[in-house]
Amino acid sequence: FSNADKNRLRALTDTKAIVDGNTSGVELKRAIYKYGAALTVDRVFVAWARRDAFDEDEAALWRAQINEAVHWIPRQLPVTGDDVLALGVSPGLEVGECLAEVENLWIAGGFEMSRDELLNELRRIGDPK
Repeated sequence: FSNADKNRLRALTDTKAIVDGNTSGVELKRAIYKYGAALTVDRVFVAWARRDAFDEDEAALWRAQINEAVHWIPRQLPVTGDDVLALGVSPGLEVGECLAEVENLWIAGGFEMSRDELLNELRRIGDPK
């Protein structure tokens, strides 16, 4: 096995559910963004297979998640470390921390925040007060 194959199989057998029958659209997109479409589809199938019984309506929900995972293309975070540095944050760990915080906001908002909105959040986060 390649390292990528090993990592995918390990993640596939991880018992922590990243999706289930009630996963919202934002949560599903978060999983695709974090784990990639292929692994997310695999995990949807695993979660679906673990269900003891389901009706056609529930099956439609699972199929919709698979369809979304296959067709949704994650966007790239519209801000970068250079943007953080341009706001006067010193190079180092704080740059990554600021980016991680704004990325979490962007993901929680369904990947809809604009670059300008994210820059405003970076200004707020990076403001030493």
